[in-house]
Order: sequence, then structure tokens, then C-alpha cells
Amino acid sequence: MSARAGSRTMSGAGEAVLRWLRTLWVLFVRELRSIFLTVLAYAVLCLSLFANGGVFLIYVFVFSESHQGINMPPMEMFFGQTIFFYIIMLVGPPLITMRSIAAEWKSGTIEAVLTAPVTEAQLVLSKFMAYWCFFFALWVPTVSYPLLLEWYGNLDWGPVASGYLGILLLGGLLVSLGIFTSALTKHQLLAGLLSFSLGFVLFVVGILAYLNVSAKATPFFEFINMWGHMEEFAQGTVDTRRVVFYLSSIATVLFVTIKAVQLKRVGQ
Repeated sequence: MSARAGSRTMSGAGEAVLRWLRTLWVLFVRELRSIFLTVLAYAVLCLSLFANGGVFLIYVFVFSESHQGINMPPMEMFFGQTIFFYIIMLVGPPLITMRSIAAEWKSGTIEAVLTAPVTEAQLVLSKFMAYWCFFFALWVPTVSYPLLLEWYGNLDWGPVASGYLGILLLGGLLVSLGIFTSALTKHQLLAGLLSFSLGFVLFVVGILAYLNVSAKATPFFEFINMWGHMEEFAQGTVDTRRVVFYLSSIATVLFVTIKAVQLKRVGQ
């Protein structure tokens, strides 16, 4: 009897997990579809295409010329070795995520969603997954850049792959921050400004690693230095400490976001 009861319990738990995941998938697809139905999404996509394309041309035809004194492959420069990359990274996620939850608060639709068999965790995770996918979709057209370089010469695809991994991880952290700030307010512009501010502060604090402001604090600054992380990824180095840092940071921010949504619902 106990064995049968245990089997039924395990079966029930498995079915509950599957239902939870199915609901998460439905919410994810719904959110991703809604992103691509907005004018802002296509505006950001076009701006990203023009910005990345223009910057890549600068790398190829200006910075990589021998008379510039820069001996660095164009793709390595593209993956975070100039300020242009971080301007795109710091501005893009706030633009695409500022309406993610703020719009739901403003319209009141979040209550309708959460009164259904949907938890705050499913809501936040589905939005994060959808906006993370859209963020990476902004970078998919840039795959044509290494293909062009391969056409004209031999290209080491290892650093290219690790470079895109770095973009995915760094972008995931910045997107999670955007989801978090959007959960705090019903004003989309304020959410975007808060998200940009958090990302900018994270960027600046990491840069302190190069300034030797404190010998004791330098290891901490190096640990969160996104410029240094992207430099490693661009050179083909995948340090598991960096991967763990970004994944754990994303998980922490999403956990705090879920709690923020729960508290805001109680306070309404």
C-alpha cells in the first residue's frame, strides 16, 4: 500500500510540474507574440541593425587598419572592446523591457492574468524568457558579419561562439534588470530610466577594476567587470566563474522581481 501511495504521490507531483511548465510555455508564447506586434519592437530592431552594422563597418575599415596602431580582429573589437558595444547593450534592454510589466500594472490586466491559475513566478519567468529571446534576436543578423569575414579569409569560430555566449549572458542580466524595474512602477518611461541607471552603475563599478582605487576591492570589481568579462569571451575564453556569475545574478534578480510583484499586489 505504501509503495502504491508513494507511486501515486510521485505521479501527481510529476503531473503538477508538467501543468506548471505547460502554463509557463503558453505565457511565454503569448508574450513573445505580443512583443512582435508592437511598433517599438520593430523600431528597436531597425535601430539595432543600423547601429551594429555601422559600428562593424567602422571596425573593419577604420580601427583595424594598420596605420591606426590597433592589432585586433574586427570580431574581437565587435564583442565589447569599444564603448559602442556598451552603448547598444545599456540602451537596448531598457527600451524593450520597460513596458513588460509596467503596462500590465497600468492597464490592470495583470490582475486578470494572476486570477487565472497563473503564479507570479510563471508571469515573471515567461516575460523574462520572451524578452531575452527578443533581445538575442536583435543580434542574430550580426551573424552575417563573421560569415563575411570567413568569405574573405580564415576565421576562428571559437571566439565568435564564445562572444555570442557573452552577449547572451550579459544581455540576460540586463533584461532581468529591465523586468525588475518594470515590476516596480506602472510608468514605462520611469521603468526604462531605472533599468538604464542600474545597468550603467553596474558598468561603471566594474570599470573601477582598471583604476586601482583599492587593492582590497579590486578582486570584487574584477568579478563584476562586464568589460573584462566580454574581453575574455571575445578572445575565446569561457571561464565558468563568469557563467555562474551571470546565471546566479539573473536568478537572484528574477527572484526579487517575483517578490516585488507579490508585494505590489498585496499593497493594491
